[in-house]
Amino acid sequence: MRHNPPKFNGKVNPDGADQWVRDIERIFEATQYLEERKLSYAIYVLTEDAEFWWIDMKQMMEDRGEDAT
Repeated sequence: MRHNPPKFNGKVNPDGADQWVRDIERIFEATQYLEERKLSYAIYVLTEDAEFWWIDMKQMMEDRGEDAT
């Protein structure tokens, strides 16, 4: 968290969402983040609508027997 990751609440336009993804990917690249930890890190900075979206999406994937990666 010392890289001050941007929080994402899901209440932005598509360009704002793309910028958030680029910012998170920049942190992953700069820190050589382990592939298996990237999802956990990204989920940690989801808030509000985005957090609820993830909870629902994860449940749908589990119901279909899919792994979240």
